[in-house]
Amino acid sequence: MRIMMFNNLFLKLVSGASIICFVIFIGACNNGNITSPTPSATETTHHGIMISTLVDSPWPDVPVYKYPGEGNIIKIGDEISMGFDVNSRLGQYWKASFDEDYLILQDNKVVDLDPLSPGIGTTWFRFNAIKEGNTSINYELISVGNNTLMSFTFIFLIVE
Repeated sequence: MRIMMFNNLFLKLVSGASIICFVIFIGACNNGNITSPTPSATETTHHGIMISTLVDSPWPDVPVYKYPGEGNIIKIGDEISMGFDVNSRLGQYWKASFDEDYLILQDNKVVDLDPLSPGIGTTWFRFNAIKEGNTSINYELISVGNNTLMSFTFIFLIVE
């Protein structure tokens, strides 16, 4: 009898917690669309995918671009950065392809989520715009065996 009462109480608690989580999730939605954070002044608003990262940028003074695709306008001399989460314990790494006539790769580093447990974190890329025109940066997540697991392309218009 006591076991049955404990099971009923446990089921009520689990059901209650599930309902609370569902209500919180619904509260984060707006007309069926999950609300997204308002971009900062250094970001361009895009509709679609947003890259979020486990670890903040190692360069706090450099704007972070989180929205792949078109609509990114920067000036010659501007520095930009992008970060992508990675699990190097699985042999994964991010590769960037870009036109060196328009951009210079200033730095590329992996910042671990937990320094005591390396291998899981964010790969950060930092670029400098050097020439006016249209260009793109294509990022690929490469796995063991050189298979592309996913890719993102950022398209930039560089102006004077």
